[in-house]
Amino acid sequence: MQIIDAQIHLWAGASAPPHHWRAPYTVENALRDMDEAGVDRAVNCPAIWDAGANDYVEAAERYPERFATLGRFPLDDAADESLVDAWLDKPGMVGLRFVMAAPETAGRLASGTLDWLWEAADRRGMAVGIMVMPPYLPAGRSSTRSVPSGCSGY
Repeated sequence: MQIIDAQIHLWAGASAPPHHWRAPYTVENALRDMDEAGVDRAVNCPAIWDAGANDYVEAAERYPERFATLGRFPLDDAADESLVDAWLDKPGMVGLRFVMAAPETAGRLASGTLDWLWEAADRRGMAVGIMVMPPYLPAGRSSTRSVPSGCSGY
């Protein structure tokens, strides 16, 4: 049986929040810790506190049998379906992950302006992970339920 850690964060720099390990957590650190714990594979979810965290798709390039990645891009007015395809073209990219903590991002959930994202993911059979703050859970639930296949961010 394979053991897969479904959410790790790889990052550079010392800007991690207090509840995380303060030093950078690199591919080499992850491999060492995975080997010690008997973990076969891991999914990197780019750290929101590291602007360059999406660069860690290189972990999947260097170690495709050990790493996959959920990428992210800004969910602003410029975001569209072409960004989904651009991310999926990267090695080891298996889906997307977004943190919707800011009121303006959560508001986009409630307004339905992110419905294109769920529909794009559904057409591609792609996973989308979302972290929504408690006040916005109803908006996230109703937004993702609008997708024909019934995909959900929860």
